[in-house]
Amino acid sequence: MDLIRIFKAIVTILMVILFITLLFSAYHHQNVVISTAGLVDATGTIANHLALDELAVRLGNLVLEYTVDPERVNSLEFCETVGGENFGYRLRIRSEGMDIEAGPPAQEGRETCSIVLPVCVFENFRRIPGKMEVVVWRA
Repeated sequence: MDLIRIFKAIVTILMVILFITLLFSAYHHQNVVISTAGLVDATGTIANHLALDELAVRLGNLVLEYTVDPERVNSLEFCETVGGENFGYRLRIRSEGMDIEAGPPAQEGRETCSIVLPVCVFENFRRIPGKMEVVVWRA
C-alpha cells in the first residue's frame, strides 16, 4: 500500500513540474509570436506609407500611388514611429537599369522583416516596372 501511495505522489509531482514547464514555454512562445506579428504589421505599414505618401510621384494635385520617384529617396529619415514604437528601415528600389539602396543596415542581432512591393519607377516622365524592398527592424 505504501509503495502505491509513494508512486502516486511521484507521478503527481512529475505532472505538476511538467505542467509548469509547459506553461512557461507557452508564455515565452506567445511573447515571440506577438513581437513578430507587431514587426510584420509595422513593415507593411511603413512600406505602404512609402509607396503611397513619401515616395509617390506628385504631378500638381494628382498623386500617383505606387509610382515612386527615386529622387525623393534622399529626403527620407529612415526612422518611423508605428503604434508608439520606433522602427528603422532600409530601402531598395530596383527596375530595369536601376538599383538604388538607401538607409542604414540593421544592427547585428536585431530581428528584421522585409517586404517587396511591385511599383512603377518614375524616370524621365515614364513609368518603368520595378520592385521596392523594405527591410524593417525595431530601433
